[in-house]
Amino acid sequence: MYEEGQTATNPKTGQQVIFRNGQWVNNGTTAQADTGVMSPQARIELQASGIPVLRQEADPFSRMTDPKQREMARRTAFTSGDKTLQADSDTVAASRSNLALAREFEELNSRGITGGLSGWLNSNLPSFLQGAGPGTQDEVQRMSMLTSKLAPQNRLAGTGAVSDFDAKQFLKMTGGLDKNPEVNARYIQAARMGDQAVIDRQAFREAFLSANGTLTGADRMWQEYASAEPIFDKKGNIRAGRRSWSDYFASRAQAALQPKKAAPAPAGIPLSQTRMPGGGKPAPKAKAAARVVDFNSLPE
Repeated sequence: MYEEGQTATNPKTGQQVIFRNGQWVNNGTTAQADTGVMSPQARIELQASGIPVLRQEADPFSRMTDPKQREMARRTAFTSGDKTLQADSDTVAASRSNLALAREFEELNSRGITGGLSGWLNSNLPSFLQGAGPGTQDEVQRMSMLTSKLAPQNRLAGTGAVSDFDAKQFLKMTGGLDKNPEVNARYIQAARMGDQAVIDRQAFREAFLSANGTLTGADRMWQEYASAEPIFDKKGNIRAGRRSWSDYFASRAQAALQPKKAAPAPAGIPLSQTRMPGGGKPAPKAKAAARVVDFNSLPE
């Protein structure tokens, strides 16, 4: 099943194993081995599992040669990063709450109190006259409040959760009592995705801090993902099939692990030169096994 020389890396400990003489043995290499610095290969293998990992040249600890200094710097950076995440916890909690409010908005939007003449009147009449058409006064006022609270352009600025392109698209999104149900449906879908981006960014930074010991470089990598996988397309419509951040980074690392294809033979070589001495055809080459194996697939 396995071939001599294949390797696998434990994503939890960084320990690398190699297949030798029919069994898996320690390769003497770890993600944080004697040098205390994750090797380039271990970084790629760890990211292939969906965990965001800094390149070695971007790792602030890789240039430190004193183990004690490096460990002290890592502890300081981790503590600082953890405090940053805790400071943002209220923003993330608010986004989770907004997802519940978005469902309430959708429910009210389905009751026919928006759009048309009645929606315009509900949007422009004094509060004591609202509810004269479809919907009660309480429903109309609740819808108005939810529209204001859930407006993504009022909440996403400065969070770093979305790309600059998406931020501009959010500014164009409008909804409310005077909008028809279809417009409101797109509006609330965008608002929901904006809140989900805030939540996802926090999860990304938690994984980043755990893997790298610092948040240095996290915002850059998140914006790389947000720009490569925008919420909106060029026409301002919400994209279908948007990948999660873990799938995005895993796919990049997996592509780097793929064996490079051999260059094609130069054109114009006579057929006779492609044959074995004596006229026989060369034996077909056996398909090479992947050099890197998923650690979680190994036998206990």
